[in-house]
Amino acid sequence: MEIPFINIEYIFFKFYDFLGSIFGAGSGNNGFGYASVTPSGMGGIFGSGKNFFHWMSDFAGNIFSFIVIIAIIALILFVVFVVYTKIRIKELESETGTKYKEHFVKSEPKSTAKKNLRWEKIMQLFNSHNQNDWRVAIIDADTMLDELLISYNFPGENLGERLKNANQRLMPTTQNAWEAHKIRNRIAHEGINYILSEHDAQLARRNFEIVFRDAGIIQ
Repeated sequence: MEIPFINIEYIFFKFYDFLGSIFGAGSGNNGFGYASVTPSGMGGIFGSGKNFFHWMSDFAGNIFSFIVIIAIIALILFVVFVVYTKIRIKELESETGTKYKEHFVKSEPKSTAKKNLRWEKIMQLFNSHNQNDWRVAIIDADTMLDELLISYNFPGENLGERLKNANQRLMPTTQNAWEAHKIRNRIAHEGINYILSEHDAQLARRNFEIVFRDAGIIQ
């Protein structure tokens, strides 16, 4: 007594033919490049199944080709989308920059101070070997310092008061100004009794120089 077995080839054919009807409806084929085969040609639901593996190979190849085509189309659309987006972003940035340009404040690079002839003359006095020249240099530099504080609008009747009321944020070198001004005060108050050493003279020069350079009035 023969025992019938299920024809797997027939079952897969029905699924294959169903997909073909979707992708190639109305054409004389199954949508994958093969003519439709009638169920009777497969031997019914029970049959031999001798062409099953060959059919499966063709079916898998067609599915793979279909997936590759879809992937290529998707990639092309993605590239087009990215290019279009970048172009639009540049256009919007250009339009926005032109429209609102006057509302943005750009920081200007700190300009290099021109040569200060007054300071150069004071430096010549500091470089002298004469103590009296150092005294004159310190007094002249102290006058420059007072003019600087006045330009900052620090309140006070004299340089000492203006230094006490100096804004540390606006003038971070206030302490250097104090150190230089102290030497000037000794010269003014003690007169010839104050022996100005070269060390003190150069110390005053360095402090004045730090203040003036930070303020941008000397190089």
